[in-house]
Amino acid sequence: MTQEEIQSFTRRITESNPTELVVVLYDIYLIRMRDAKASCEKYKASLSDVDLSEMNRQSKAGDKVLDNLMADLDFTYEISNNLYSLYDYCKRKNALFRVKLDSSLIKETESIIKELRGAFEEIAKEDTRDSGLSNAQQVAAGYTYGRTSLNEIETNYDVNRGFKA
Repeated sequence: MTQEEIQSFTRRITESNPTELVVVLYDIYLIRMRDAKASCEKYKASLSDVDLSEMNRQSKAGDKVLDNLMADLDFTYEISNNLYSLYDYCKRKNALFRVKLDSSLIKETESIIKELRGAFEEIAKEDTRDSGLSNAQQVAAGYTYGRTSLNEIETNYDVNRGFKA
């Protein structure tokens, strides 16, 4: 995951309502698995322990995202049982990927998560709740720009960003 992607996810997390956070988690999962597949292919080409270690790290980071999604399910709704089964299936495929080094296993989990992501993105459009981070720093883009880049200006800067304790 690049530094720009980390910054983008950090910003999205601070601005997202609960449903949009699920979409962000799906995006993080997809990027982690993209990086795991890339490291797997590098490992197959070079047999470098560094690449194998990076593949395992990225794949396990994807599992942590799935763990968060599983932990946040509300089982008073029947669909939560189905989602739990899908997330568990994806975790088992990730573990198999780490053993067999077969990227096609990840393609299957990515397909599942992309489909869920699309559904939650549609649901998020109808969710009118605010972000839980009401005291978060706001970012405005487009006020200044360089010759080759767009600069962002932070507003509402406060030492106590995020939740107030």
